[in-house]
Amino acid sequence: MIDDLRAMAIFATTVQHGTFRAAAKQLNLSPSVVSYTITALEKRLQTTLLYRSTRKLSLTAEGESLYRHAVIMLDAASRGLNAINQSQHELRGRLSISITSALLESALNEALSAFLVQHPSVYLNLEYSDQQTDLIGRGVDLAIRAGQLEDSSLKSRRLGQIPRTLVCSKAYFDNQAAPTSPHDLAQWDWVQLGMMPLERTLTSPEGETQAIRGRSRLTVNSVVAMTQYCVAGMGLCTPPAQMVTNAIEQGILIEVLPGWQVTPIPYYALWPNTTVDNEIRTRLLSFLHQRGIVN
Repeated sequence: MIDDLRAMAIFATTVQHGTFRAAAKQLNLSPSVVSYTITALEKRLQTTLLYRSTRKLSLTAEGESLYRHAVIMLDAASRGLNAINQSQHELRGRLSISITSALLESALNEALSAFLVQHPSVYLNLEYSDQQTDLIGRGVDLAIRAGQLEDSSLKSRRLGQIPRTLVCSKAYFDNQAAPTSPHDLAQWDWVQLGMMPLERTLTSPEGETQAIRGRSRLTVNSVVAMTQYCVAGMGLCTPPAQMVTNAIEQGILIEVLPGWQVTPIPYYALWPNTTVDNEIRTRLLSFLHQRGIVN
């Protein structure tokens, strides 16, 4: 049976390419082996499959019937091999990611969901935190952090920047003198994010920049907590723009000096500098680039 299947494959390839020589080249065999195999198949079946001439080959009625079955056989074999090959190369495994909470309401979450849909054998463990943690010690494969990089022992890739908005609660704003420039905010309270410096740089519509450093009686380690305490009336903060859009529209928060822009904060992908790369991490970063998450 095995010899017959091999002979049928050679026979079908010969029909498809028109000559013994062309089929032999395709199969990496000699023309004599191709001719011998088909002749042996004809003897086995006790019928003629091909009419030979000096210029071309043509099928007999029995040859046409066998060719149809041979094509079906080869197609089924090809689909089976492809299925196994795809299974062996299917991306699989786990990836632990630590993500700054500044990206909680960003397009990153949608992109990570799409990546999981595309790779059903991949498992992601996501931790949203603004703590600067030891990636290797905690088994984190990839961290996405906002702000300037400090640990040069890690590999890194800039992903983009996060637009920020200067806001405070309506109650806090109503208790202050209306500001006309960033300098007027020097005596205002700030809710400070521990991982970031308190100083902020704002740019006017005309391109003028002013750096301001306020005062703070409250420091937190989470962007989400910083924003919540700002809503509670504890002072100014500069959260990601997308995080406070609805609160501004609802009048819960006031955009302070709306003509002035807070300098966006860059964010990066960081991972341990190991000799063996992580295929899931590599594919994920490439996927984020394709989705426009990576600048």
